[in-house]
Amino acid sequence: MQEDFYTVLEQIQQYISREYSTLLENKDNKELLESYILHYIEKQQLTLAGYTDETLLQRILSEMTEFSFLSAYLKQDEIEEININAWDDISLHFVDGKVEKSKEKFQNPKHAVDVVRRMIRESNMTWDNSQPIIVGHLKGNVRITAVGFDLVDEVRGLSVSIRKVNPKNFKKDDFITFKTATQEMLDFLSEIYIHGVSMCFTGATNSGKTTLMSWILSTLPYHKRLLSIEHGTREFECTVKDENGETLNNVVHLSTRHSDDESQNITQEKLLETIMTKNPDYIVVGESKGDEAMQTINAANTGHAVITTTHANSCADTYFRFISLCKLKYPSMDEKLLKLLAVRAFPIVVFTKRLEDNSRKILQINEAFCHENGDIEYNILYKYVISSTAVKNGKTVIDGYFKKVNPPSVFLKTYLIDNGLSTEKIQKIFKGE
Repeated sequence: MQEDFYTVLEQIQQYISREYSTLLENKDNKELLESYILHYIEKQQLTLAGYTDETLLQRILSEMTEFSFLSAYLKQDEIEEININAWDDISLHFVDGKVEKSKEKFQNPKHAVDVVRRMIRESNMTWDNSQPIIVGHLKGNVRITAVGFDLVDEVRGLSVSIRKVNPKNFKKDDFITFKTATQEMLDFLSEIYIHGVSMCFTGATNSGKTTLMSWILSTLPYHKRLLSIEHGTREFECTVKDENGETLNNVVHLSTRHSDDESQNITQEKLLETIMTKNPDYIVVGESKGDEAMQTINAANTGHAVITTTHANSCADTYFRFISLCKLKYPSMDEKLLKLLAVRAFPIVVFTKRLEDNSRKILQINEAFCHENGDIEYNILYKYVISSTAVKNGKTVIDGYFKKVNPPSVFLKTYLIDNGLSTEKIQKIFKGE
């Protein structure tokens, strides 16, 4: 059937290109294009097993004006990631951790490259031999990382990851249902960030850092000013509108701009310098992974509530990660001083992980604080304890529970009182102290 479909597709593409070539150049002509294609299908009496005229029309339109069968996957909230390992090998990752092979595949390597190139073009970028590795995006917080051409063998064609950030717009109850964290842990993170405590989410790619951050940002008071900066692709959508389309909160989203002319580059570091003059209450740095690390630390140490992500193997390793990033630009800076600055900047670190059973957990929430003599103390607040791991029917099954280990420090308590957290909530957070 696949060959039959693409034979029909080629006929229609040739017909449209021959008779109505200008329609393909303007997306606003989609309805007119649709009528011409349907007319051609009916006139030529084209039939395919398993297709009505309407479903055949929609499949043809998807190929010609959208992104082939990928368009349908992008519209499914249950799917959060599409990994194209080769033109005929596509894996689908679902929000519940399930991974399946796609029943659909491209016609050949060229077809796959053409579709992904069309997706990249949405970012006003060109994917070709001169730029075989590229990161683009689509509306709706979709990031595309594409590798191809001479970096991937011709038989496979390309390697592409398409990541949908928080496609189901997870709420607190969703994290509890999926056992990512407890209600107490989530309430704790939300309350302390609302009241000015900066924090860093750390862990591997696809461990759930950004999704958790998105939820915390959704709990911020509408009258407070939130500014976010991200590298190239915008993954956060924090603007809230009412049923009439009126904006309710106070949000500015900014993203970097790459240019071959270095003087025209707009980096996260440059954006951080800029937004510090825009009176932010909260600052979001999508990911700290380069020169912006020092500026992120500085922002958090100047009274702003900063939230960011980075890649590290544990809460404690997060501070060493910041040291290594800062020393890339400031190699002569003292490591002990950098660590003290990082700890003061981010007293709370949240370590997330995707376990072997594909569940995402907050494995640890850690507090770090500096004593007057410069000593650093680590305080584990919450952790996930794995009680057993087994393999059943070929699948890993993990049992465990969340444990509150210690109450937060008196340093954090004093800070939260000074920043207006209510006595009732203070007592709730610090019960058992």
